[in-house]
Amino acid sequence: MTQPVHGEGPLPSEETDAQLDEDPSSNRESGMRWKVVQIPSETASSRGAQAEAPPPGRIHPARRKRAVRARTIDVRSLRPQPSDDAEVLFGPNDGPRPHTRADCAEGPRPCPWVSCRYHLYLDVSPRTGSLKLNFPDLEVWELEESCALDVADRGQAGSERIGALLNLTRERARQLEEAALLRARAKISG
Repeated sequence: MTQPVHGEGPLPSEETDAQLDEDPSSNRESGMRWKVVQIPSETASSRGAQAEAPPPGRIHPARRKRAVRARTIDVRSLRPQPSDDAEVLFGPNDGPRPHTRADCAEGPRPCPWVSCRYHLYLDVSPRTGSLKLNFPDLEVWELEESCALDVADRGQAGSERIGALLNLTRERARQLEEAALLRARAKISG
């Protein structure tokens, strides 16, 4: 059975276009490079049969659905921006920021208020203040969902869906759910 090994060989940026076109194990769209290695199958070897190879050109992708992982920015490394350029950079402030769910429920989607604690584009660590960009390869207006409250209003969503919305694996989404439930139980009980 063949399985991919990520991270083998030079990075895609170090390869020429001709090398990428010739190498069937490279994936140009996702910017990832895969190396196909042969791993003997235990069940096939125990029966005395040969391990089956996948069809030519077929490479099994990793479990992660998105090629780009979330990126964390340390606040100490950010330099302050001059405040007089804010309108040029970010556009005019079209109105007051919503403060309650009723103010923003019928607002524009995707939500332009990235600084809201329920926005899915970025997270701010309360301990360190660092910024975690959940989707560093997308702009704010390219998000499928931008508000966690909209997702909660629609009802129960599985770990797979929550993981996709936060750019996390299903297991990490389950771990966060479990930790949140423990905190909620602790507040209720005492």
